[in-house]
Amino acid sequence: MKKQSEGRRYIRHATTILITVISADKKIANLQSLNDISAGGLSFESENRWEKNMDVIISFHPPFDFSEEILRLAGKVIWCKKVDASHFSVGIEFINPSDSAVDIMHLVEEMYREH
Repeated sequence: MKKQSEGRRYIRHATTILITVISADKKIANLQSLNDISAGGLSFESENRWEKNMDVIISFHPPFDFSEEILRLAGKVIWCKKVDASHFSVGIEFINPSDSAVDIMHLVEEMYREH
C-alpha cells in the first residue's frame, strides 16, 4: 500500500465517535472522542500520559448502529505527545483487528470521503 506524505500507511479521517480506552493492566481508562481513525489505528486526546508500547483495549459502539453491540479492538500505543499542561495526544496502532471492526473503519472512512 502507498505511504502517505507523513509516512502513514492509511488515510486518516476526523470523527466524533466516542471510545473507551483501557490499558491492558487496567490502571488507566478514558472515555474519549477520537481525533481521527483509519483501518490501521486511531488517535485521541487524553488527560493521562500513555506509555509507548502499552497494550490497550478500545471499545466503541458502531456508528449508526442502535443495538447494544460493542466492538472491541486490541491496540498498542505508538506515540504520546504532550499538547498542553494537562492534555496528551495519543496514537494507537490496531493489533489484529477483527473483520467486523475493519468493516466499521471502512464505513467511517467512506462517510468522511463523502463530506
